[in-house]
Amino acid sequence: MSAQLEAPYEPPIYSAGNRPQSTFAFGLPTKVIAYGAGFFAVSFAVLIFVHVVVGLALMGVGALILTPLVIAPNGRTLYETGQLRMQWMRRKHIDKSTEYHAGPHSRIPGGRYKLPGLLARTKVYMGIDRHGNEFGMIHNPDDHRYTVVFDALPGGDEAIVQRDKDLYTADWGVYLADLGLPGDIVGAVVVV
Repeated sequence: MSAQLEAPYEPPIYSAGNRPQSTFAFGLPTKVIAYGAGFFAVSFAVLIFVHVVVGLALMGVGALILTPLVIAPNGRTLYETGQLRMQWMRRKHIDKSTEYHAGPHSRIPGGRYKLPGLLARTKVYMGIDRHGNEFGMIHNPDDHRYTVVFDALPGGDEAIVQRDKDLYTADWGVYLADLGLPGDIVGAVVVV
């Protein structure tokens, strides 16, 4: 008789913050491999039909152009990072749209603390809860509604087993159900 060996049960572990990647050959993104194959095909054709030195030079230029696509700190290629930095610098120096000043130093007449854009008709009230945490309350006089804004700092980086994930989801469901009991709360929204 042969005994069956079972592998010990390992629960699935979930974590946040990992960006999914589609990789192809050598662990490089598919986009880099496609561009590299195109550069190689063109430069190889130039190498065969035009001149060897020109073909090799074109391969070197292609390698220099593709290198920033391979280097991707924080999940963005160097081209994407450079584009975002140029957009930020343009907005910062040309039209200063990256700055928002509220209160007495603002461009709003009366120097009140107002929210930007479509929320300019609303009023903002600040408060402190019993644990000493600040929260904001936005009053919309048109609809006679209030919005409470508070900050929650979940861990998010820890690995969580399925049992704990199910428990957190159930607790969130109970919280939302309790919010709906009085009948005067229109909705609850989580913004990450």
